[in-house]
Amino acid sequence: FIEEEVKAGAIGAGLDIFSSKGSLVIDIGGGSTDVGVLSLGDIVVSESIRIAGNYFDNEIMNYVQYQHGLLIGPYTAKRVKEEIATLSENLPDEKYTLVNGRDLLSGLPRQIELRQSEVREVLKPAFMTISNVVLKVLQQTPPELSSDIIEGGILVNGGSALIGGVGEFFQKQIGLNVNVSKDPLTAIVEGTKVLLKNR
Repeated sequence: FIEEEVKAGAIGAGLDIFSSKGSLVIDIGGGSTDVGVLSLGDIVVSESIRIAGNYFDNEIMNYVQYQHGLLIGPYTAKRVKEEIATLSENLPDEKYTLVNGRDLLSGLPRQIELRQSEVREVLKPAFMTISNVVLKVLQQTPPELSSDIIEGGILVNGGSALIGGVGEFFQKQIGLNVNVSKDPLTAIVEGTKVLLKNR
């Protein structure tokens, strides 16, 4: 019994995907980002790319290595993402976190300070790519469903929806209202439960 992740996530986030109205969901998971337009209980248009949580972690690792000369592991990169990752342009009270790793030159342990603005610049190109995928999906969406999406907006789901300023970023790039799921981490599980009950 196979179902699309986008579909389960949309149900878990509280969308009525079984109505004739169209809904657009961006699901930024661990391994991939799925973008789908849903209507009448099925996916009308969808695209998937391998840019998501794990990719963001790798980008942070590479940045710290080449910019600060420090080798860090995926667990540290994930912690940086969860603690200070943001896409917000205005950072009046900019946060920072301390990062421990191995110095590339001396081979000895070293600690650096990583700031939010640095992480934002690392993540922005990846989120721009996701925005382009969303625009591609919108271009393939039937006109009737497009008007529903203008009214209802876009839903962002998945663990990376917790990154600060995600909604505002997509809103600026795509030009439509964007809502972030209330429980992006558990929405897919909740939706799967509903689908299993109503097979």
